[in-house]
Amino acid sequence: MQELFKAVRSHSDSITWSKGVELNRGGCVFSKEMAPDEILLTVKVLKKSIHPQVTLWPKDADWNCDCGGLLDPCEHVAAAVIALKTSQQEGKSLPKFKEEFGVIEYHFSQDEGSIVFKRMVHVDGHLEDLPMSLIALTQGKIQGPRVVPSKIDMTVDHLIDGQRKGGVLPAHLLKSLVKTLELSQHVYFEKKLIQCSTLEVKPLLRIKDQVGGVFLSICPDPDVTKMFRNGLALCQHSTMLKAVKKPKMSPESLKELVKGQYYPQTKLNHFVAETLPILQENLNVHIDTDKIPNAQFILPHLMWMSRNEGSVLYVSLSIAYGKPPKAIVEKDEFKVLGNVVPLRQLKRERELKESVGKRFPGFSLDFEKPFEGEEAVRFVSQMKSQSFDFFGEEWKSFEQLPALELKLTKEIGTRLPVVFETNDLEGHKKFADPSKVLQAWERNESLVPLLDGAWAPLPKKILEKHALQLQSLISSCQQDGSLPKCLYPSLGRLYQDLDEVPPIEVSQYDDLVNSLASDKSDDLPLTVSQKLRSYQRQGVAWLSRLKSLELGALLADDMGLGKTLQALSCIKEKTLVVAPTSVLQNWAEELKKFRPELTCHVYYGPNREYKEACVVNITSYSILRLDIERLETYNFDMIILDEAQYIKNPKSQAAQAAFRLRAKFRVALSGTPVENKLDDMWSLFHFIN
Repeated sequence: MQELFKAVRSHSDSITWSKGVELNRGGCVFSKEMAPDEILLTVKVLKKSIHPQVTLWPKDADWNCDCGGLLDPCEHVAAAVIALKTSQQEGKSLPKFKEEFGVIEYHFSQDEGSIVFKRMVHVDGHLEDLPMSLIALTQGKIQGPRVVPSKIDMTVDHLIDGQRKGGVLPAHLLKSLVKTLELSQHVYFEKKLIQCSTLEVKPLLRIKDQVGGVFLSICPDPDVTKMFRNGLALCQHSTMLKAVKKPKMSPESLKELVKGQYYPQTKLNHFVAETLPILQENLNVHIDTDKIPNAQFILPHLMWMSRNEGSVLYVSLSIAYGKPPKAIVEKDEFKVLGNVVPLRQLKRERELKESVGKRFPGFSLDFEKPFEGEEAVRFVSQMKSQSFDFFGEEWKSFEQLPALELKLTKEIGTRLPVVFETNDLEGHKKFADPSKVLQAWERNESLVPLLDGAWAPLPKKILEKHALQLQSLISSCQQDGSLPKCLYPSLGRLYQDLDEVPPIEVSQYDDLVNSLASDKSDDLPLTVSQKLRSYQRQGVAWLSRLKSLELGALLADDMGLGKTLQALSCIKEKTLVVAPTSVLQNWAEELKKFRPELTCHVYYGPNREYKEACVVNITSYSILRLDIERLETYNFDMIILDEAQYIKNPKSQAAQAAFRLRAKFRVALSGTPVENKLDDMWSLFHFIN
C-alpha cells in the first residue's frame, strides 16, 4: 500500500492532491469490495448523479477510475489512496457504500435460440422494468424509480438508446453490452447471478501429435454451454456470458481446418513464427503436442531499450514478451532471443502501441530519445520506481546509488589518500573521481558519475566545510597522482578536521615549523663544522631538516652571506650543481677548499664528459638545456641551482629542462628571487617542490 500511495502522490499535481484531501475530509470515500490484489472504492461527489468507482491494485502500484476525466491520477484516486492509508494507520475500516436508491440490474434470458435482454430496477425487494432514459429520470423530467446510476449504467443507457424496452437485440449491440457489463455485479441469466467477459468465444483449434509432424483441426469448445443466434454464448457451466467472435479468416482456410490440416516437422519453425500467431488471434488454440518448438503463451508488455554514449542515455520503447524477455518486437520485426518461441499476439501488440502516447507523452514505439547526465539519472529512477523494466545493462550506468561518503586512507605514497565512495544494491563499493566530485560541486550539481558506471549524490555537508581545502590538494597532485610532500601539513589538517588519525608519514610534518627554527645540524662535515658562522650553521640545519623530509629549499640570503658554503655542507651523495658559466670554476674551488673529501668534475665544453664516478658534477644552464635528455636519466640525491633566478620564466628552455631533472632534494640559491614581480618565485618553487 505504501508503494501505491507514493506512486499516486508523485504523479498528482498539487491541485489534484488538494482536491483528494478535501474529498477524504468530507467522508466521501466508501468501501465496496476489498481483496489483497484488488480494492474497489466508491467516491461520492455532491450534486452529481454518477459516483466514480476507483479500483486499486496495491501489488502493482496501479489504479483506475471510471470518471472519464483527463487527469491520471484524478482527485478521486487521490482521495481513495489517502482514505485507505488513513484507515489502515488508524486500524479502522472504511464505511460500506450504502445503496440509498434502487439498484439497476441487467437480466438475460433465452427464447427460441436467441438471447433476450431487459433492464430492471431492484426496489424494496421487487423488480421493476426500466424502459426510460436515465438522464431524464435523474434530472426529474419524468417519473420513475429512484436510482443513482454508475458510469456503467450511463454507458448502457447510451448503448440501448431507442431499444430501452429490451428484447432480442442484434449481435453487435449485445457484444458492446457484454463488454460494458464486465465489471458490473448486477447481471443475471434466467434469474441467476452471472458475469460478463470481454474475452470473446472463438472456434477451438486443437493441435495434436501425428507421425512426422502435427495435425490441426477445429472442434467444439468444451467451455461453451450454449450458443445463441444473436452473437452471445453461455460459458463456464452457465456462469458467464461472452460475445462470439467471427474469425477474420477466409472461408477456404476455415474449411481446411474443419477438415484437418497436417504440418510436417520440417515446417514447424515457420508455423510457430508466422502461422500460429494468426491462428491464436482468431481461434482458441490448444496445443496437445510436444513437437511445437518451445512455444509458450507469454503476455507482451512495454519495455525500455537503452544504449549510452558517454554521459548521454538513449532510450526507446519496444514490445517484449516475458521478464526477462524471450522475444522483442522492434519496428514490427519479431526477434526471438532464446530457445523459447512466444506465441505472437498481434492484437495485444496493437493495444500496447496505441497506449504509448497516453502513458508516455513525447514517446512513440521505437522512437529513441536522449537524456543527458542528471536528467538521465532522474528518468531511470522514475521508471524503476514505477516497476518498468529495461532491456540490457546500459541503463545501469545511470542508476542512482546512495550518497557518497568522504574517506581518508592511510596509503599516501602513490596517490592522494582522498576517496569518495558508496555502495551498490549488492553491497559492492563504488568510487567517484575526487576531481569530478569537486567539479560537480563547483557547477552546483547534485549528482556525479562514478568510475565504473552509475551515479551518486554529492556529500553536501562535507563539501560545504572542506571543498576549498580538497580542491587545493587535488589541484596540486603530480602527474602520477601523488601529493607533493610540501602539502603534507595541509593534508594533516584535513585528517584532524575529519577526526581521523593521519599516517606517520603525514604526522611527522606537524612540528615542521618548530624544527626548522632550530640551529642544530647533525653530521656536519668536519672540514666545514668549525668554519660556519652561527647563522650559516642555522641555515645548514634548516637545509638538512628539509632534506630529511624530502622537501625542496629556496635559500635566499643576500649576496656574500655564504649560500654556496651552506649548500655544499649538505652534500653527501651524487649531486648535480647548475650555475652560471662564470662561476663554474668558483664552485669547483669552493668544493676543494671546504669539502676536499668529495670528488667533483666540471661538466662543460665542446668535449665535455659526464663522470658518474664523481660525487659532484658541475654544469651550466646552457649545457643543462643542451644535454637534458641525458641528465634526466640520472636519479640524483641532490640538485643545486645557483643564481636560480635564471629559471624565473617557467616557459623558458632552462626552466623546462630543470623541471625534468630527478632528485630527492632540490635547492635553489638566489639573492634576488624576486626581480620584477612576485610571480618570479612561482617557477623556483615549482622546481624545488
